Amino acid sequence: MDISTTLRYRIYMNKKSHERKPILAVFALILIGIYALLFRMPSGQPKVDSKSSMHVSSNTYISEVLAMSFVMPVGFDIQESGNFITLSIGDEAIQIDRISTNANSIQDYLEGLRVKNNLTIEVKDALVVNSDEVVEAMIEQAELTYFVSPRIGRIYTLSTSSPELYDDLTKIVESFEYLGD
Repeated sequence: MDISTTLRYRIYMNKKSHERKPILAVFALILIGIYALLFRMPSGQPKVDSKSSMHVSSNTYISEVLAMSFVMPVGFDIQESGNFITLSIGDEAIQIDRISTNANSIQDYLEGLRVKNNLTIEVKDALVVNSDEVVEAMIEQAELTYFVSPRIGRIYTLSTSSPELYDDLTKIVESFEYLGD
């Protein structure tokens, strides 16, 4: 082979490899699309990672990820994601959140919350439910929140800004049970 034939062959092969790149890119996009359609989570269902477990036993909701349970009010839809649970009925909702903190008590936690976020927090009551320290408070005169501390460094907040759900929230708090770590 002479040099001109070798150059033409290299140019020809270089053109062929450039022509194949768009075809490979389209093929890769099709495969990604098929994977996304086959393995995506259906919308409207709670996302649960493989190590989490949640279930409703009779009318008791149990979250193994959040290590807690409570009696589920009638008619509510529930969605759990990470450290957060939302119970909804119509446009109204109750939120439950698990917080890790360095505070030694709920009062220390609330003081830090007040200072850091410049909030008005009115403590209404302090009580014990299932041997857990519980504080009832109004935040910014708009959100009824219960703070439950089953152990140092762990606080659950159970809250709603809907006065219509205050009784349901209170029943959830009264039935709240910490399941341990």
